[in-house]
This record gives sequence, structure tokens and C-alpha cells, in this order.
Amino acid sequence: MTKSFEQIDKVDLEVELVMTTLKQMFGYDFSGYNRAPLKSRLLSFCKEYQVDSVIDIVKPLLHSPSISKELISYLTVTVTEMFRDPVLYQFLREYLPEYYQTKPYVKIWHIGCSSGQEVISLSILLQELNLLGGSKRYATDLNPMALEKAKRSSYQLANLKLYIKNYLASGGSHEFSKYYVVENDSAVFLPQLVFDVKFAQHDIVAEPAFTGADIIFCRNVMMYFTPQQHLAVVNKLVAALPKGGLLCIGLQEYIPDEVKALRKLKHGVPIYERIA
Repeated sequence: MTKSFEQIDKVDLEVELVMTTLKQMFGYDFSGYNRAPLKSRLLSFCKEYQVDSVIDIVKPLLHSPSISKELISYLTVTVTEMFRDPVLYQFLREYLPEYYQTKPYVKIWHIGCSSGQEVISLSILLQELNLLGGSKRYATDLNPMALEKAKRSSYQLANLKLYIKNYLASGGSHEFSKYYVVENDSAVFLPQLVFDVKFAQHDIVAEPAFTGADIIFCRNVMMYFTPQQHLAVVNKLVAALPKGGLLCIGLQEYIPDEVKALRKLKHGVPIYERIA
């Protein structure tokens, strides 16, 4: 049944036009993302940048491509923190020493690394376990501005209280201040924690997965996908893992029932092992 003119949500149509422009002009494919968060962020973008309506974003995208980086940054912003979900890092402290003994080195891929707090968190954990040198690490994100922040590893001092709380809850026992220096109102984490991390722009939806990763972190990324896209990405990640490889997801995320090749290693911990 065809909707009447009054029944059509004009903003929804404008959102689709922006998404089409981003895909055709810049290769950013949001077709598998839930529309409600995208719509909300586009409306917030209009308010902050004093744009009258969502449709008015299209013309600047067509004629001033530099705005695409700012828009992508706005659309892909994620709430992140160091040692988020401490139970996951607590489990890794116990599990990884034996896991590393089975391999000459362990290849780790952080998907949707955002501004890098997860990367730094794992770096600290691996250093404390004397495993950092046995790791090859990659960190990717759709957002190029987020990747630059991740490379700098500089975070507001105001956030440190939460980071330290999470670190201690994860089993950390060192003086946290040994890992950073204070510059103005920021904590700049030591360069040796990320010097060997290869940062790259990558779209897990539209591009092939990296192959050969022993551990994949794809945390609090898939919650933004439609169910169909969620399943497609999980299957892509399963195919990229070797048997015995690990997939770490967010505590509030899930593995679709259709996926039979993964098993949860421990109840309450969002880590899965490829078993087939």
C-alpha cells in the first residue's frame, strides 16, 4: 500500500539521500546500519553546524568533500573507555599466557578501534604479562580522524579516574601512572605501548576481513548494525579466524544463533573460540 504524502517521513528520505551520497562519492557504506542512530546523529550534526535540515548536508558533500571527514567522524563516534568491561581483561590475564605458548607470535586485530583506548588497554595487559614482544597488532577504523587520535594516545585527565577503576577491576596491580605522562589537561600514554601497532582505515562492512588474525576484537561495533548485517559481519570474522582463534565482542552484544562455529569460553565473558 502506497503511503500518502502526509505519512511519509521526509527526514527519513533525506537521511537516505545523505547515505547514498556518502556511498557513491566516498565509498562509505551505511546500508547495513540501524537507521535510528544515524538519523539522530545527522540531526545533531545539523544543529551543531547550523545546517537547516538533513537534505542541506548533501550539497556541501558534493562540492566540498573535506566535510565528509567531519561527517563520518560524527556518524561513527563511539563511547569508549580503557579496560571497558573489566571481566574480559581479567579473563585474558589468565588465558593468554598459555595461549601464547602455542604460537611463535600472536596476531591481534582491533576492529573499530575508535580513539584507541582499547588498544592501549591491551598493550598494558600484554606488557604486564611479558607478551607484548610476541604480538603483531593491527587497529582499524572507518573514521580517519579517530585513527589520528588513537595514534596520539592522548586522553583527558578527567577520564583517568574511571580508567584506573577499570584497570584495577581487571586485575591490574601496578601504579597506573607509570604508563603515561601529563601534558596540560591530558594524559599522554607512552609511545612504546603503540609503536608497533599498524593503524589503518578499514570498513568491516564493505571490505574483506584481514586474514590470519589469532585474536579479533570487534567490541561495541556490531550493536549499530541491522540483524542481517550483524550476521554477515560475524560470519566474515569467523571465516578470518583460524580454528582456535578468539573473537572478543562487547558485553551487551551477542553471537547470532545461526553461527555454529563459535563457542563461548566462559559464562559472562564476551569471548568466543572458533571450534569449526
